[in-house]
Amino acid sequence: MARVDRTGTFRFTKVLEAGISTTGKKEDGTLRPWFNVRLALSEFYDETEGEWVPWEEYEQEITARSCLFGMDKKKKQLGPLFTHQQVMDVFGWDGKSFQALATNDYTGVKGQVIIADNDPEYADKNPYQTNGFRKFDSDPGSRLRKLEGDDLKKLDAQFASVLQTSGSAPVAVSAPAKPKIPPKTVAEAAAATVTEPKPETAAEKKVKINAKAKKLKAVKAAAAAENKKPGPPARTPAPPTTPPTDDAKTEGISKQDAWEICVELKSKYCTDEQLSDAWNAAYDQVTGGIPDDGDVMPEQWRDIKDATLDEVGVL
Repeated sequence: MARVDRTGTFRFTKVLEAGISTTGKKEDGTLRPWFNVRLALSEFYDETEGEWVPWEEYEQEITARSCLFGMDKKKKQLGPLFTHQQVMDVFGWDGKSFQALATNDYTGVKGQVIIADNDPEYADKNPYQTNGFRKFDSDPGSRLRKLEGDDLKKLDAQFASVLQTSGSAPVAVSAPAKPKIPPKTVAEAAAATVTEPKPETAAEKKVKINAKAKKLKAVKAAAAAENKKPGPPARTPAPPTTPPTDDAKTEGISKQDAWEICVELKSKYCTDEQLSDAWNAAYDQVTGGIPDDGDVMPEQWRDIKDATLDEVGVL
């Protein structure tokens, strides 16, 4: 299997290998026990989408190395670290025997492992390290170290008498009074009476689209003459919103120009697939679905362009 190639929270459902090792500390000469385990990663938590993504197909693994005991500076003796409790929670260890931890059967064990960037001093050999374990169904978005489920129940039981004497009686909460709605001001009353502008008619929309198409065609023609990429057209006053004249209706365009205009004027939310579907539907509508587009007249390409932009165009 390949090594993991990113940081984040992963799920695992298979333990590939597990064992115990030790390291020494020069300052006190004591040994530190480490739990080392190779994990096959099965899911990755996508924080942007807030969901688990299947990961088994990538066949990636991580080797987690967890120090179980450290020196308590106040007591000047070894004591369990937070990873000690994590290993107990996730791997079913009772915390009483390293031999048992090293030889346990981990078939069916599953959980979460947090992967972070490694110390730069060691990153050239191993760019990533583990930063703790969680139970399989824990909230992957949490960044706090906290007890859950049965551990909280045990804590309640342990401190039951203390909690009873330290707590206070619940305070009855009355429903808040409903706020009075102030009368509308003159300005608000006037604003409420303003009517929404009337939506554009199909004819008005077509006039604007045709005007933009002509402007775009002129810019492209000028750019082609200068052999350079066209820039944006100059801003001009909007044309009058009157239905097109008979002369305008008879003006045709080529298939290529019709398509390029549709590409330029389609909505930014329109996908390429949606544009193609609208174009094909317009073609069938205008031409009756003739198989050879070489028989399509320039006026029909204009109408195909208009019908396409009626579906996916934006002004």
